[in-house]
Amino acid sequence: MALKKAISLCVVGADIYNVCQSIDAFIEEELKKVYNGKKAKKVERGIAFPTCVSVNNVVGHYSPLADEST
Repeated sequence: MALKKAISLCVVGADIYNVCQSIDAFIEEELKKVYNGKKAKKVERGIAFPTCVSVNNVVGHYSPLADEST
């Protein structure tokens, strides 16, 4: 589901920072749905590796800060 959402957001002129942040937020929301029980409160959850994209003119795993996005 996250990959489909990412593909839909990757359009010409899209801001890479906003795309990555949107997908991270989507993943966080989906995690809350899975880890919502009393036992899960003790389980550390989150994203181990932030969403990143491979832009044609940038070497792989590009996950920009807000002020350096294109």
